[in-house]
Formats: sequence, C-alpha cells, structure tokens
Amino acid sequence: MIRLFLLSLFVSFGYQGSAQEVRAFDISAAGISIGEMTVSREVRDTLTHYVMKSDVNFWFFSHVKLSYQVYSVYHNDHLISSQVTSQSNKGTFKSMVQWNKDHYVVDAAAYKYTNKEIIKGSIQTNAARMIFEEPVGKTRALADSYGVLAPLDFKDNTYALNVLGKVNYYHYTKGLFKRAVVYHSVKNFEITPRQK
Repeated sequence: MIRLFLLSLFVSFGYQGSAQEVRAFDISAAGISIGEMTVSREVRDTLTHYVMKSDVNFWFFSHVKLSYQVYSVYHNDHLISSQVTSQSNKGTFKSMVQWNKDHYVVDAAAYKYTNKEIIKGSIQTNAARMIFEEPVGKTRALADSYGVLAPLDFKDNTYALNVLGKVNYYHYTKGLFKRAVVYHSVKNFEITPRQK
C-alpha cells in the first residue's frame, strides 16, 4: 500500500528522472595505445550535461602526460556553460565559457595562451556533444580550452574543426561518430570507440 502511494505521488507530481549514457574510447598515436577517454551525457529536467574525461600517458623523446576534463551544459541546442581543466607536464590550466544574458563570458587559459574576449550569439555544439550528435548543418563549434568558436567544415562524412590553425577531424558513418584525429604538438591522437 505504501509503495502504491509513493508511486502515485511520483506520477502525480511529474517526477523527472535522469538517464545517463556513457561511451568509452581508446586513444592511440602511431598505432600505439596511449590512453583512454569517456564521454557521458545525462538529461536532467530541461538541461543536458556532458562530461568528457581523457588521460594520455606516453614517451616520445620525453614523457608526455595529459589529463583533460570538460563539463558542459546545454538547454536544448544552446550552450549554457563549459568548464575545462587540463593537467600536463606544462602545468594545470582552466577555462570557462558562461552564457550571460546575450553573450558568453570567456576566461580561457592554456599553455602560453589566455583569452577573455566575449562570444556573441548562441553556441550550439562542442567536442563532447559531437560524440553523441553529428553536427549536421553547423558551421562553428566551441573549442572549449581556448574559449573560441572555431570554423567547422564538412566533406565526405568528416568534419574539420580548425582551432587556431590546428585542425581536428571528426568522422561519422550514417550519423554515428566513428573516430577523431586530434592535433597534438608531439604526435596527433586518434580516438576510436572501445571494442566490447
């Protein structure tokens, strides 16, 4: 009887649960496994939360260790906020992009880079969202770490994201993300779905 009463309360008051989807990926360079990445998407009420976490650790003339996390929130197709924390041999850096009335406030820091220029207009996609949704018809995407909208060009099922002159490639098949090739100053990374 108590269970039935509680169930009727949830139904009466329109209880909104959250469903989380998590995808796992391997990161490689020159065919050698160097790390892993997970990306999650969770819908809570009217907001969609994305969390991207990656860890890379390899030796290429010197030890390279990189930990990267992005937390972004969307309301429908509109980015509300994005926060990045990256840690590497070169230090710890944080970036933030936050919607404020009619523009985005930017406070971005990366190795030998800072940016505080506002962004006008709506941001509709970033790397974390592109893992779950092909950015059909979109011509710009947020480069979270740098706090800039980067040009997004489409050709042959591939989107080229030009981040301050460094190009990352996102490949899709029938609307599903298949792999990415991400620029790195030492060696480009390839990100592929983990085989079950």
